[in-house]
Amino acid sequence: MSDFERYGDYNEYDEPKKSTGVGLLLKLIIILACISVAFVIGFRIFLFNYYPKSVKRLYFTEELTAYYNETNGDIGALTQDYPYMYDDPEDGNFFGGNVIVIKGAGEIQFSIRYNKSLFDDLEKKYGVSLDGDSERFVFTLERNPGEDVKDAIPIGELKSNGIEKMVMYRYHKLVFGGIDFGEGDDEIKWLRVRITIEGVDLGKNEYLVPVYQNHKEYNKFDDYKLSKGEVPSE
Repeated sequence: MSDFERYGDYNEYDEPKKSTGVGLLLKLIIILACISVAFVIGFRIFLFNYYPKSVKRLYFTEELTAYYNETNGDIGALTQDYPYMYDDPEDGNFFGGNVIVIKGAGEIQFSIRYNKSLFDDLEKKYGVSLDGDSERFVFTLERNPGEDVKDAIPIGELKSNGIEKMVMYRYHKLVFGGIDFGEGDDEIKWLRVRITIEGVDLGKNEYLVPVYQNHKEYNKFDDYKLSKGEVPSE
């Protein structure tokens, strides 16, 4: 075989196969599936961090309204982003957030959020059907024990319990008043909310969510700046 014949062999090549409609359709389906998965994940992340405006804003009770007028709006509101505002690190049934403290008025406000799937879990555990009735949850504020007691001490009075819904989540805007935060050695070190269910014996399985920390390990607060819309209605 001559050199020219061998050279001709090297120039032989297969023509590229043309893409078929089926292949293009398959690629399109894969791309759309990836976009859908990314959208669902992104939407779930958005919902997990979302709170309705009504549960984040300052709520004016009669007492807070009076204090606001006395101080010409300088109520000294504080907020705290404590990293462990949930009842259980694994189950995470209830989550706290959006804390606003007005010590001069003796009030603390915060939100509690949970997934509506919690109603199914409660029915399995305790045989009680709440039928999505969020109003049967009972919220009790408690402070750190005193010198002569071992258990947490109930404190304050529930002034308001507003309920909001967003897809699978339920939110409570809770306002407690009548709180003496104390000073020095008598200052409240922590507050938590105890969550029970009206007419249901949870035994020792009551839900406890920390909502306020002010001790050596954690005492970080930021000023809460009222927006233009956060003014008393009267």
